[in-house]
Amino acid sequence: WHKFGNIFMGFLFHHFNDDYDKMIAYMHDLLCVHSKVIPVTTDSAYIQATLKDGSIVERQDNISNVCGYTSPIVRLSLMQDSRNARHQKSIDTTLMNADYIILSPWDLYTSTISNLIIGDVADLIKKSDAKILFIANTTNKWWETFGYTILDFVSEIEKYLWRKVDIIIANSKHLTLTQ
Repeated sequence: WHKFGNIFMGFLFHHFNDDYDKMIAYMHDLLCVHSKVIPVTTDSAYIQATLKDGSIVERQDNISNVCGYTSPIVRLSLMQDSRNARHQKSIDTTLMNADYIILSPWDLYTSTISNLIIGDVADLIKKSDAKILFIANTTNKWWETFGYTILDFVSEIEKYLWRKVDIIIANSKHLTLTQ
């Protein structure tokens, strides 16, 4: 269930003797990335989801890929041993000088919100003058966001950002299958 990018990054990380900066630089060159990709953290950061029924689902893979929990997620947080995870310091200047901060459509809790709860990322975004642009996901995950509307996605993001999303991009057309 892992994304190819994660597997590839794991391989390169090992190949470059666990040097994250060298791995990212190599990926930029290999993939011809002309902008700068900054990972939120290089610290171990494990997440947990608190469900409405009070139960807790630990770790990204279980939250994202293991179906079976029927109560909705009400809170995402770092697990106890990850609460000291820090964000990359280069993010401070990047967020404060940005014109736009774009949140793209991946899994709401395990890909988007999980990055907002590390270090002071949400606080930095709150203080930034940048416009927040959210590209809405057009697909729900049965166990993570089943039944969510675009407004539910935006509401959850705003809950963790402590500020409003300025721009929402969403598909308004229904998928038509042709043969």
